[in-house]
Amino acid sequence: MVKKTKKVAKRQRRKHFLMDNPLSLALLLIGLVIVVESLGTIWLLFNAFNVNIFQFAFWTVFLLFNVVKLIAGLVAIKAGYMMIEK
Repeated sequence: MVKKTKKVAKRQRRKHFLMDNPLSLALLLIGLVIVVESLGTIWLLFNAFNVNIFQFAFWTVFLLFNVVKLIAGLVAIKAGYMMIEK
């Protein structure tokens, strides 16, 4: 019974924190959008990848940009989650 009360109190504390500090929720949502968008773009790149000498440099740079964007999105999600947990 005591453990259940502690879990409920922790859940209520998280809910109030999200209402009082919208930055953590914004970080989570922005990170999620960036991750989904970059994964979709990477998937499209791998499906439409034509091996042509002139296109290779452009697609490589674009793919690297999306990988960096994916990592930035994951960092934003982790930062938002860490703000909620504390």
